[in-house]
Amino acid sequence: MKQLLVLVLILLSAGFPAAGKDHFAKKTVFPKYDLTEEQLVQIARLCQQEQGSVDGAKAEASLMANQLETDASRRRKYGEGARGLWNWVRNGGWFYRAGYYMDNGALNETVLEGVRNVLVNGCRTLPLFVDEHDCLSDIKSVSTGRVSRKKDYIRGKTLVRNVYGSSWTFWCFPGKDSDPFGYTEEAVKAVRKMGGKVPADILGKKNAEKGAGVLSRADDILPGRP
Repeated sequence: MKQLLVLVLILLSAGFPAAGKDHFAKKTVFPKYDLTEEQLVQIARLCQQEQGSVDGAKAEASLMANQLETDASRRRKYGEGARGLWNWVRNGGWFYRAGYYMDNGALNETVLEGVRNVLVNGCRTLPLFVDEHDCLSDIKSVSTGRVSRKKDYIRGKTLVRNVYGSSWTFWCFPGKDSDPFGYTEEAVKAVRKMGGKVPADILGKKNAEKGAGVLSRADDILPGRP
């Protein structure tokens, strides 16, 4: 698994698919999780519950894998590979009532296939460093405007603070009705430490000048914006 992650991070320097852009889905640069059909259905149910839309569910699945891959302590506790991912999602405590929603409710077939493409086929729709999202009702403030006004969220600029005391930086809305997604400093540092690349304009001048693991702009890592 570790060797595969190194290969993935090397490939990331070439860029990867934009959230919600299916015509990029053929470019596979992420680990492929050999989930059983039951595990896949359960994760897809939770993704649908969290985000509703197909694009949102694909982003949710991408975030789930990102969270595991960029946090060594989670991998040690919950494991790696398909079993580790399923275990993290179900038992990690990050996803609201995960066990219940994984085991109950109808599942849209298109959502299932979208999540399959992300996790089983390796066609993730978010950068590896994107590891956070909050529903609007859980967001306390945003640094660039109103919480409820989507146009006030600026990629790489807007600092989001939630009611739980955490903060992260906005990346995108994967779908029209999706939560805002973003990244923590810890995830960015983890990706750089692993040899992956992140855009210079989200690092700040001091870190960007160091050069290693830096892409010139946010658009270099995703061809277009969702």
